[in-house]
Order: sequence, then structure tokens, then C-alpha cells
Amino acid sequence: MRGKVDIEKAIQWIEKNCRIQDATGPGTVPAILTDSQKIILRNSPALRLERDTSVTWKPRQIGSSTAVLCLISYLMFEFPGISIAWLSKAHEDHKKFRRKWNIIIESLMNSSIRYPYSKRDSEDEYQLSNGSTLIWSFAGKTESKASDAGRGDTFHLLIATE
Repeated sequence: MRGKVDIEKAIQWIEKNCRIQDATGPGTVPAILTDSQKIILRNSPALRLERDTSVTWKPRQIGSSTAVLCLISYLMFEFPGISIAWLSKAHEDHKKFRRKWNIIIESLMNSSIRYPYSKRDSEDEYQLSNGSTLIWSFAGKTESKASDAGRGDTFHLLIATE
């Protein structure tokens, strides 16, 4: 799976298929990525699955988490069996990112693209019928819960947020 992500193709797929929460009110809008969001996606070797580690330093509030969540949906659709982990710093952040994800994935389920149906959807895991999995976790879990998060799994991509 290494090095096979064509980020320009991914950006086109995101803008064609993904919908995100409308910032001005209820409802969703197409996920038309800003220049800053495209730079984040283009300049991260780890997001392209080309390198084991990359760290992105960026300004706050430029929509990077939304862009990365859209990219994750692309990866899960286009790379069957991919395993991704999303680690947030606290439970409140975890819930915020999960709400964004739910909007994106629900928009894909309701679109005209062929959707690999959801096989498992829980607070901690989202799995598609094609074997792609997204594990949700946060750093503030109790020791017993933390030891179970992603236990025994190998991830192709780990996203750790601030």
C-alpha cells in the first residue's frame, strides 16, 4: 500500500463526493478544499503513505482536520483493508472529530458513488465491508480502556491531533 496515493486524484474525489457541515447554518455543503487544506494534504508524506512519520506544523483553524477526515474517507474507499487510527487529546475533541466524520460518511452513503457499506460502527471503531477500518481513541482514556484501544492492530496511518 506504500506510496500509492495520488493526492491530486484524492483531492478531486473529495471535492466531487464529500460533503461537510455548512459553517453558516444547518445542512451540508460540498467539501471544496481551500488552498491551505490542499497544501496540508500535498505536503504530508505520511498522508500519501510514502513515509513512516511526518509532523505537520500549521496555523490553527484552517480546516486541516476536516481535510484529513475527507482524505481518510477516500483512503477507506479506495484502499480496501487499510487500517487508520485517529488519536485525540481528550474525549471532547474525540466527539468533535467523530461528529465531523459522521457528516462526511453519511454524505457518502447518500451519494451516487458505490459505497462499501458499514460493517461496524461504534464509538471506537468504524469498519467498511471492504475491510477498511478507522479506530477512534483519545489520550485521556482510563488505563483499562487505553490498553484495549487498537490492541493487536497494525495501522497504515496514525493521525494524532493536538
